Amino acid sequence: MSREQYMPRQRMAVAICSLTIWLCSMALLSAQPPLTDQEWHHNVALSSDTLTIACAAFTLPVDIGQVVSDADPFVTKGTASLTLSSAHFNKITLQPEAGTSDTLSTISGCAVDGALVMLTTEDLGDTITITDSGNINTPGADVVIDNPEKVRILVLIDGEWRFAAGTGSGGGVEVDTLASVFLRGNTASPAPCATYPLTIDNAGDDSINLCISATEQPSFLTTCDGGPCSYFFDIPSGEIMQFLYAGTVGQTIDSSGNMTLAGNMKRRRAPWIGAGAWSSDGTQCLEWADTSFNGAPLRPAITCADNDASTITTSAVLDSSWDAGTFEVRAWIIATAGTPAGIYHFDWAIQCRGSGEVADNTWGTEQSTVWNLDAGGDCGGSACPQWAELRQVSAAITAAGGCQKNDRISVRGQINAAATTAPNVSFLGINLGFLTDNVSD
Repeated sequence: MSREQYMPRQRMAVAICSLTIWLCSMALLSAQPPLTDQEWHHNVALSSDTLTIACAAFTLPVDIGQVVSDADPFVTKGTASLTLSSAHFNKITLQPEAGTSDTLSTISGCAVDGALVMLTTEDLGDTITITDSGNINTPGADVVIDNPEKVRILVLIDGEWRFAAGTGSGGGVEVDTLASVFLRGNTASPAPCATYPLTIDNAGDDSINLCISATEQPSFLTTCDGGPCSYFFDIPSGEIMQFLYAGTVGQTIDSSGNMTLAGNMKRRRAPWIGAGAWSSDGTQCLEWADTSFNGAPLRPAITCADNDASTITTSAVLDSSWDAGTFEVRAWIIATAGTPAGIYHFDWAIQCRGSGEVADNTWGTEQSTVWNLDAGGDCGGSACPQWAELRQVSAAITAAGGCQKNDRISVRGQINAAATTAPNVSFLGINLGFLTDNVSD
C-alpha cells in the first residue's frame, strides 16, 4: 500500500478513536450527580448531639474534565481537568436520636471553609434545638426547628458553623462586624496586644497591628524586629490630616506642617504679668516697689487705697496664634494686715489697638475679681491669716477695639470702693488667659 493510500485511512482511524473516547467521556459525565442539585439526605439521626457530614470536593476524572474544558468557553482550559468543588448544599432532614426531640451542638466531618448545610426536620412534631455549646454559633439564642417547613442554612467559617439564612424560632442570622472579619485566620506573632483584628507584616518581625479586645481600648501598634518602633506619617502635598474627638475636628495638620487647633483642643495660654510690669496712677495706687513679705524673697508689689480712682494698667502684644476670642484675668494679691478681714474688689477691662489705629481711653465691659478674707471665704472655715496669697479669676472679658492677631492689648484694673472693705492688701500681678488656635506660631 502506498503512503498516499495509507494516510487517509490513518486519519479516519484516529478520528473514530477520538469520537469513541468523547462519547464514553460524556456518558461518564452524565452519570455524575449534577453540580447544582442534590437529593435530600433523609432521616439522618443525631448521635450525642452531633451531626457528621462529608464535604469532600466533587472531583472530575482528567479526561472528563478536559471535555468540559473544551466544550464550555466559560471554563478556563486546564482548570476543569483538576478538581471542581461541589456547588450544592448538604441538604439534611434530621431525626432525634431518641423520642421526638434532640439537641444539635456540633457538626463534624467537614473542615472546608464556605461549606453549606441546609437543615430541617423529617417529621412534623419532631423538635431539634441548635445550641452554641459546640462548634455552632447561634447569635442571640438557641435555634428551634420543629417542622419540615422550617429550614436553616449554615456556612462554615474558620471552623465555626454560622447561620446564613432560614426560618425557625430563636437566634439570628450571622451578621459580620469589622472585628469578626479581621479576626478570621489571624495568627500574628509576636503579641503586643491580646488580639489582632488586623495585622500587616513583611513575613518577618516587622508588622502593623490594629488591636481590639474585650479588655483593651482599640490601639494602633507597630513592631520592628519583634519590638516597638517609630511611626511615620507622610501628608501628601495639598492634603491634610485631622484628629477628631466625638466627631468634632480638633487638630488639622497640612502638608506644610502647619497645625491648627479647634474646639476643646485649642491651647490655653496664660502669661504672667507681674506687678513690676504695671503702671500706677501715682496717687491712689503707688508705683510698684520690691517688697519682702514676712521674710520671703523680694518681689514687685503695688498697694492701692480704697478709692474708685485707684488705677493700674499694663500692655502686651498678641501673637498670631490668638484665636480672636475672649480673655480672663487670674489676679493675685497678698493680705498684709495683722488681722485680715473684709472684701477686696477689683474691676478689669481690656482694649486693643492695631498698627495705625488711634490711641484713646475706650475700654470693653468690666469683669470683676472679688476676694473674701473673712471666715467662710477664700481661706475656708477660718479668716485668712496675715501674708496669705490669694487668687481669683474673672469671667470672660471682651476687649474693646475689635482685636486682631498681633494687636497691642492694654489691661486696666480699678478698685471698686463701694464693695471693698479690706484695703490692707498688696497686688502681685495677673495671668492673662486666652486661647490659641495655631501651634506653628
